[in-house]
Amino acid sequence: MSRTPEQIRDEWLHDLMPPGALERSPDGNLARFLLAFAGPLATLESDIEELSSEISPQTATTLLSDYEAVLGADACGCASAKLTLEQRQASAFQRWVLQSDISLSGLVRSAEALGFGAQIEEPQPAQCGVAVCGQARCASDKVRFIWIMTVRFPAGANYRADAAISGRGVCGSSICGAVLTDDQQNALFRLGCSLKRAAPAHTHPIIKLVR
Repeated sequence: MSRTPEQIRDEWLHDLMPPGALERSPDGNLARFLLAFAGPLATLESDIEELSSEISPQTATTLLSDYEAVLGADACGCASAKLTLEQRQASAFQRWVLQSDISLSGLVRSAEALGFGAQIEEPQPAQCGVAVCGQARCASDKVRFIWIMTVRFPAGANYRADAAISGRGVCGSSICGAVLTDDQQNALFRLGCSLKRAAPAHTHPIIKLVR
């Protein structure tokens, strides 16, 4: 935590000055002399404290535009000028994660960077002879390369208020039209686009959205 110039001056007056008859009053000449040197040190400490949040694009503000310049144009999203600060931070952090880690855990982290809860499932082909199947072959080995990402919106996220309710469902009501807010749709599109771009070429990623 950074200190004010007055706090630094008082520490110097009481902790660094030798004992004796020195004037230690905050209004004394010595205090005013020390305050002139304490000001730049307080500014330096404040700048260092502010930079601590700039270490990641997820929390950066001052250096966020520099992160975006390093990452380049976003092939899966809107221009940064159309996004809020929080959306820009989430987008930049997600792309930052994908550049460094395209493992399953890295892809899950990229979804979490956009505010989703996520997990990835890798299906396994059925072993005929062990499983009881109606055909000689139940599935090919290609299913090993299907990645099913189950995506959940954060707790408390709501569907859009203007979704039309039409008819009766088997349980409850069936809803017509878009049920996601514009921000939710944009985030989900960004996730699907970036997932397909980042996943290895031999894999086939699929997103399954759950409430």
